[in-house]
Amino acid sequence: MGRIILTVAAILIAVAACNRDDEDFLWEYFAGQGTAWFLTATPDSGYISAGDVGGKPYLMRSSRTGSKVYSYSAEDQGAYKSVMFDTAYCIAAGGSDGELILARVDNQGQLIWEKRVSSEIYVTEVFLFASEVGGEIVALCGSGPDDSTGLASGLMKVVFDTSGAVLTEVTRTESDFFRISGAVMNADGGFMVAVTKATGTARPKALAVKVDQSLATIRERELANNPLYGAASLSLTDSDAGDYFVGGRTELQFEGQLLMNSFAALITPTGTVIWKKYPENSNEATALIGKGNNGLIYVLNRNCFIVNILNETDGSEYRHIRFFDACDSYDTGRKAESFIINYAGNLLIAGSNSGKYYLALKPVIDE
Repeated sequence: MGRIILTVAAILIAVAACNRDDEDFLWEYFAGQGTAWFLTATPDSGYISAGDVGGKPYLMRSSRTGSKVYSYSAEDQGAYKSVMFDTAYCIAAGGSDGELILARVDNQGQLIWEKRVSSEIYVTEVFLFASEVGGEIVALCGSGPDDSTGLASGLMKVVFDTSGAVLTEVTRTESDFFRISGAVMNADGGFMVAVTKATGTARPKALAVKVDQSLATIRERELANNPLYGAASLSLTDSDAGDYFVGGRTELQFEGQLLMNSFAALITPTGTVIWKKYPENSNEATALIGKGNNGLIYVLNRNCFIVNILNETDGSEYRHIRFFDACDSYDTGRKAESFIINYAGNLLIAGSNSGKYYLALKPVIDE
């Protein structure tokens, strides 16, 4: 009888081992309740992440080993969505109560200045770019596709300097549902923007929209939308060749059920779709890395921190990386929002894990 009990115990231990999450992380970091929405590397091989903790905008600098160097949290409700980093300071940008919020902190995490900029549109999404003019920063703002449908839609461009002085403000309002989730600033000062758009009661469409410096549309490209199903553009980046990668989600029928699948597409500057792929079921492509990877594009899927590595030429899959083995994309509290390839070629992903602000570094081993 004792031998049977021992055997059953051994089986249970083996099953638990098979079902546990893959634990080959180099390190993990949890903060309070919230989400890490943004991530970038620093020149000393450390990291800057930003998002919200406890419902307030949050910024953190980490060492290369994942330990916190400093953090800063604003007083108002909201979230930081983008950061510009210099060796002497960080400038963070985000949204609070529909207004653009800006903050500069020094390299000890001490606040230098804060500013709020209101406009006719509701701001939750912000993308920062270095201007061609020295010392000036460009913020492209709007609201996201998952924000309330009743919010004022459009685009806002704010040019400001490192002292916090607003130099230029341009606003484009939209009567329809017009939301942004990714952008690249072009050499001419215009932008290519990942847009989700809906008119009236129509299903939302995933678009890539090119606008000039005044935010007027030059052209827009629908990414193979079916009028019966909804879609959203959630991420956008440029390639070494000057093309654009767009990622997002789209509804698809599968065995009589309507599922949300992630998509990734490559388009030319003139809007021609070269290819479009659907990497993951019950998922959405929230971030992309397209430059400096020897013809490969990295696609981050929100649910379960899944990364698809695709060949740039045709979108075929080169490799598939799961951060967690025991994770169900259909029902998970692990949500990825941003990622980078670090100095050692490993993947650092930011997001939330069980509702907490979360960073995780995973080694990438060549197969």
